[in-house]
Amino acid sequence: MPVMFRHCRKIRPGNLHPRMGLTSISRMAGIHRPRYAAGFSLLEVLVALFVLSIGLLGLAALQTTGIRFNQQSYQRTQATLQAYEIIDRMRANRAGGTVNALFDDVTLGSTPGSTNCASTTDCDADQMAEYDIRTWNTANESLLTEGNGAICRGTFDSDLACTVDGVIYRVGMKWKENDLTMQMIFESQL
Repeated sequence: MPVMFRHCRKIRPGNLHPRMGLTSISRMAGIHRPRYAAGFSLLEVLVALFVLSIGLLGLAALQTTGIRFNQQSYQRTQATLQAYEIIDRMRANRAGGTVNALFDDVTLGSTPGSTNCASTTDCDADQMAEYDIRTWNTANESLLTEGNGAICRGTFDSDLACTVDGVIYRVGMKWKENDLTMQMIFESQL
């Protein structure tokens, strides 16, 4: 007689699984398989696809928001750079140690003069100031959405209209951002 272990039964031809003809070892070990568990149901697949689609829509919305905020950041950075550029031009165009008086009140979007001081050396201080203002506001229009700027030696009101007084120069920048009018004011004592 064969040696038998305590937990095993001897496999006999009567212990064959009725459908498969194999020994019912899983039954002897206490492992039970459900009779109809054979893969995923169509409902489970549809629920998984629904959850996946909601996740992908969330990622698409996140990407769109990120692009919008990136554009806003770009516009604000360009406005800051443009304000610093005109302040540097004002410092460079000093006559007798003072800033040219043409910079005291520059209206919003103003493009004075027509002399191209980049191609000639015959520009005086006033022509150079007009050239600086014109090229600056032209750059504002191209770099910012509906962008323009104003300069004031004094204070601005809410529409960037200047009241000349004092020694502080203010540079106002205005542009459109998501259909809203944005405005920044920079101050400098030159």
